[in-house]
Amino acid sequence: MKNINRSTIIFSIFGFAFIAFVLLTIDKDPKGQTIKEDTSVSVSINETANQEPATPVVASKELDYKGEISSAHHKLNSLLGYGRDQKVDFESSTYHTFYLDTFNLLEQARSSTSSSMEKVNIDLENALTILQIANLKKDLNGLLYTHRIIHDLDRSLNGSKIDWGYSYHAEGKETSAYKRHVISYINKNIELVNKDIEDEKNPS
Repeated sequence: MKNINRSTIIFSIFGFAFIAFVLLTIDKDPKGQTIKEDTSVSVSINETANQEPATPVVASKELDYKGEISSAHHKLNSLLGYGRDQKVDFESSTYHTFYLDTFNLLEQARSSTSSSMEKVNIDLENALTILQIANLKKDLNGLLYTHRIIHDLDRSLNGSKIDWGYSYHAEGKETSAYKRHVISYINKNIELVNKDIEDEKNPS
């Protein structure tokens, strides 16, 4: 009986010692400092602790319009720059691809801008309208006007000097060149665009 009691006491001592060891080592990092759970920062699905929320889709979308305008400018340069304007063939597949790509880029840029960017939107609307007119008339002047609007707009958005005075955004007003070429060209030919839209709605 005495042997049993002594064994039980010894086993109990070792048991208590093991439990004390576990309690002393749990919740500690390798340096021996107690690790406490940080409950001061809540983390949602769209956020990471200690970081700003993810950029909204609309805001990131608005950043795209400059790239789309620059891409359209590059395509216009490729078709018309360095004397190539004298070799434009409105019936060629090269021109057809250029027209569709450039028109789509300008439409994408317009959809990427906010309603508060009124002057940029005016330039994009003018460029799209004149590009449509030029395509319907097979008119080189219309292509050149489109290029000059986008050239000045692209450069003004990047803080560079403009060359033509065809961009409402760049000038901040209607210059004589803007009125004489951009507005005048649209007013003279807008019925072509309206008729084209009607024909698409009501094909014969």
